[in-house]
Amino acid sequence: MEGLEYINSLIEEGRGYRSEHLLTQAGLRSTLDKLYLAFLALQIANQDEAEAKEAQHYAKQTLSGMRSFANSSTDLGGLIALINDADDIDWGRNKEINDTILKRIDIDNSLIKSYLNRVASGRLNLGQDRQFFLALESDLSISDPSLRAMRRLGVDWSQRMTADRQLVATRWLQMMRAKFNRFDFGHIMVRITRRDNLELAPVSNVETGKVVDPKKNPVAKPSFLRKLGWGAVIAAGLGIAAAKGWEAGRTKKS
Repeated sequence: MEGLEYINSLIEEGRGYRSEHLLTQAGLRSTLDKLYLAFLALQIANQDEAEAKEAQHYAKQTLSGMRSFANSSTDLGGLIALINDADDIDWGRNKEINDTILKRIDIDNSLIKSYLNRVASGRLNLGQDRQFFLALESDLSISDPSLRAMRRLGVDWSQRMTADRQLVATRWLQMMRAKFNRFDFGHIMVRITRRDNLELAPVSNVETGKVVDPKKNPVAKPSFLRKLGWGAVIAAGLGIAAAKGWEAGRTKKS
């Protein structure tokens, strides 16, 4: 299978992020968000008929090496290892902010292993998955309203309408392109998005904060915005121009 061969080649070459510094330089808050987004990608792929096998394979590889960053086989495993050692890592600037966040996070490795084992074995239990992501959101002290909105709409991806999937896929690609463009499972989300035509109208990059004129972007309608909540309005109002360059960006491995 072409996709599995690609995953294997990534593992042979090394993770998308080979250095702790590349992950930690953005700060603790950003790293926690990346971890949450990585789990969301795995959850979505596990519910996709064409990509479920890849999700299972990735979960198995993650389980095989998540005790330390150096020995991790995937970026997800590396992120888990970093957060487990968060107290001993220099997160760079904003020490006071990082110290405050450190007091709030409490990662549950047994819960994570249980979830990864479920994915690796090909089992899907949306009830347990919802509980896992709610717990993970709390454990990682996720505060970004758009991340919470993505969890509400993305955890049960297989039961969602196209409009909901568009919002989740768009925001996911926006955030990952801006913060985690070398993510070794990112190409799976790109493939799902392109195959199902989930990209919203390509407009300004969400990270610039520039709001698009709703008249020029018919997707940004109030009915959609209400589903996400005002904290995530920007997710529906902005497109994924940045995601267009995803694959080019992720090939520049460090």
